[in-house]
Parts: sequence; structure tokens; C-alpha cells
Amino acid sequence: MGRYRAMNRSDMEASSSKFAWLTAPGLHARPAHDVVVASNNHFVAVPSLGSLVPGWILLIPRRPMSTLSLMDTEERKALAVLRTELAARLSAYGHTVHAFEHGGASGSLVSCGVDQAHLHLVPLSFDLLHAARRHDLGWRTSVGIRDLTEAETGGKEYLFVERLGVSLIGFPETPTSQWFRRLIAQECGGREWDYKKNPNFEQLEATVAKLTAPRSAISI
Repeated sequence: MGRYRAMNRSDMEASSSKFAWLTAPGLHARPAHDVVVASNNHFVAVPSLGSLVPGWILLIPRRPMSTLSLMDTEERKALAVLRTELAARLSAYGHTVHAFEHGGASGSLVSCGVDQAHLHLVPLSFDLLHAARRHDLGWRTSVGIRDLTEAETGGKEYLFVERLGVSLIGFPETPTSQWFRRLIAQECGGREWDYKKNPNFEQLEATVAKLTAPRSAISI
């Protein structure tokens, strides 16, 4: 335990290079906290910094892209396969797995300082869709993340959330960093939502241990 604390603040504050170890392999070192717990030819899964609940996972495409609405056909299939595998493993937490994306343009606050698309998978004891609907972002029913395209988003920045086959998409008028993290933090009693201020390595380590036992973490 505690092996991730050598990461300095400049590492956490890097934006466009945060997942460069994946999108430009061989040119950037992989941070110690980005432990790959599942992968396929198009995506990898790592635990999230700043996890507010156990089992918080990010699914990241290997190809550079700003939002998942830009996936090609093979990537959409690969995302669905890996997501199904992880959902089965995350069922060990005993809560409904929610998926969400901060669909921001490169450099935007919406994308939370990370210019590479990624899907959050989070087991939650409450209904994140219900909580999201309490905020007026023009929410409407959406296709699932596998079928989300620019035709659905209109090329605009978006917030997407999905649970048990029900999907919502909203379009924030004011760009806000880590919107769903803030909402989850509020529902969890007001915890620190900013992963840069509270990377919560203990939670990350526990997620790695649970999802990789009794097997070893997967190499890429």
C-alpha cells in the first residue's frame, strides 16, 4: 500500500498528456497509479484517481479522440465487450453500475482537464440519473454510449449518463469541470470532488486489489 505517492502535483495537473502513455505508446511513461485491470485491442480500463466510491473505473480508447461520440465501428464493439466484462466484475460491489462521460472539446472545462475521451463505470447505491435530472441541463433520452455519434450530440459539448439500458444526454450552457464527480460527491455527503486535490490513493489501491485478485493486473 502507498506505492503511488511519489506522483507530484505537476503529474496530476497535466491535461492533454494525461493518457499519452496509452495514445502514444513508447513516448511517455505510464504513471504508477494507472494500473490496467482489463483491456482489449481498442480500450484499456484503469481505476480512477479521486474515486469517491469503491470500484470506480475508467475505460479509455487507445486511439486519440476528444469524446466517445467519435468512435468508429470496431471501437464501439470493443467498448461494449469490455464494458460487459467489467460490469460482471463490478457486480461484486453489490450496487448498480452507472456509466457516464464528460463529453468536452479539447482543452475544455467539461472534459475535466483530460483531453482524451474516457467512460466512467461506477457502482453506486443511488440513482445517478435521478440525481442528474434535478439539474436543468436540457436532459433528454439518448441512445446508449455504443451508438452515440455526433449526429446525436449535434457536435456540441455534452454530459452523458446511463444505467440499466436507460441513457440521458444533457448540454451544459456553462462549462463545468468534473460535473458528475461534483454530483456524486454531493450525494455521498459532501466529500472532496476534485481528483487533483484528493487523488484518494487508498481507494484506488483497494479497487485494484479487488478487481485483479486472484489474477494479476493485465499488461498492455
